[in-house]
Amino acid sequence: MNMKRALCILSALAMVMAAGCEDSPTDPTNQPIVAEWTSTRVGEAFAPATEVELHFESDGSMHGSLGSADIHGSYTTAGSSATSDIREITLNMSMPITMSFVGIYQVSSDGTTMQMEVVPDNDNDDITPPSVAGGFGSTKDNGSSAGNRYISDFTKM
Repeated sequence: MNMKRALCILSALAMVMAAGCEDSPTDPTNQPIVAEWTSTRVGEAFAPATEVELHFESDGSMHGSLGSADIHGSYTTAGSSATSDIREITLNMSMPITMSFVGIYQVSSDGTTMQMEVVPDNDNDDITPPSVAGGFGSTKDNGSSAGNRYISDFTKM
């Protein structure tokens, strides 16, 4: 498994701030993401892992696994807009390597499923992270739409 790439993607997810969002980062204590999640579809950011488990704690810490590798770190989110429940998220991984990911996520209204689109935050000019305004599928790769390549789906455990 290419752990460096997977960790870069998780780190990028943690640092995304969507364009046009006027809300400041929110306290994760009351966020719908605070739960244990298991993947049903794994996006390219987490590749080559085929299974992902993420546990988001109310204190802003997170842990889980990418395939057989344990991960630990922190996360921040920014609130949704009046027209969307999509939120910004930044994932900062400290184990097994230091890496950040930025992107967006949305928890279903019944709280049982989550969709997440994140990319590594590695100053790669070829990849533009998704935004709240652009919604899911708004990641750009070399200026072209990356489609759903970076989208992962999760079910609450």
